[in-house]
Amino acid sequence: MKYLAKIAALIFVIGCQLGHATEQLIPLDDLISDNTLSVAKINQQGNLLITAGYTEGRLSITAFDIENEHLANVFFAKEDDWYRLSSIQWIDEDSFVYRTFRQSQKNTSVSWLVNITVTNQSLSVKTSRINARGYIIDPLVEENDYVWFAYYPSKTKPKKLNIYKAHSSALIRDNFREQQEYSNRISEAEHYATDASGAIKFARAFDEDKITSTYWYLDENQDWQELYQFDPYEYEFEPIGFLPNGKLAVISNLETDVKSLVEFDVKTKTFANILYQHARYDLESAKLNKTNQRLEAIAYFDQGEWRTEYFNSEMQELEKRLSNTFADKQYSFLSSSEDESIVVLRVFSSTEKGLYYLWHKNKNQMRFIGEQNSNLVKYTFQPTTTLDITSKSGHKIETYFTRPPHTVQIMYY
Repeated sequence: MKYLAKIAALIFVIGCQLGHATEQLIPLDDLISDNTLSVAKINQQGNLLITAGYTEGRLSITAFDIENEHLANVFFAKEDDWYRLSSIQWIDEDSFVYRTFRQSQKNTSVSWLVNITVTNQSLSVKTSRINARGYIIDPLVEENDYVWFAYYPSKTKPKKLNIYKAHSSALIRDNFREQQEYSNRISEAEHYATDASGAIKFARAFDEDKITSTYWYLDENQDWQELYQFDPYEYEFEPIGFLPNGKLAVISNLETDVKSLVEFDVKTKTFANILYQHARYDLESAKLNKTNQRLEAIAYFDQGEWRTEYFNSEMQELEKRLSNTFADKQYSFLSSSEDESIVVLRVFSSTEKGLYYLWHKNKNQMRFIGEQNSNLVKYTFQPTTTLDITSKSGHKIETYFTRPPHTVQIMYY
């Protein structure tokens, strides 16, 4: 938000009970421990699930065959290796890429390609290091094992890049001689992005001297046109995709107090209708449908928790059914198959950090995946209530109140 200073008023810290024993503080090692389960992503076909998390501080990644219930360990860090997971994404039905980070090592960030082989009797994985310098812009959904890849050919010129429609094997070998190069680039651009259909549509650059970010878009004649230039430290401007009326949907706070989804006229460089604006919170992401380019979902942080609102009738129906199953709980959809018949679900509340489920919508079956943090399961948390306190100037300050299990002295900060 441009003018809103976020003020946190902590009325009472944490009250908890261990079973029925005397109330006690949670040990710090448990309270701030790494999540046992932090990622759960299903492939588009809906037959494979990848999960990632930390066991006693050690990064663990697994692959799971949903139908045959076979499990394979993809990665498990050695003790004191301190691997961190930077990102993980499916690139097709049986392959995914993950990136690890180790601050103390010479090669701090390394990417890995994992190929999964499924039979009725087993599930096996093959992991290969990606030696090519660069990043995956987006998988080519219609072409198995192919991605849009931004490649840095020179170690000494990190801002110079080439783009390839590349087979995953080229990323491993760091050899793009037989790959199709995407020549329609902008010399200044450092980052490229695709639209809802998976086609390269946007480019971005940052000028360190002028402290400005510039966006370009690819018009109907396949010519790059400057879209907008702005100060990224003051404002937000993130293109999402073109709408049926020809206007561009963007997340921006250039014309609003909070980051909102608005229409942007690329010809006049002016903002038009507000498509979605939350009364209090910044919008963090939005998704358009691949086929008719209509708004499908938006997401934002509500009281520190990730919220997604759907405009897709199928997902809205799922939400209605879940509200009965998980009364007094909150939930979010983390991943789904392409037909949305299988969904990865996280259920949480102020007394429960999070439980992950795999929901077969058509079978009406719910399968438990795991706890978000198994170190906290043994503790019983007191419920927290959100309160709005109005300041003298009329601003609403969001506060959190946790009622202790017995009378204690209240602490203010």
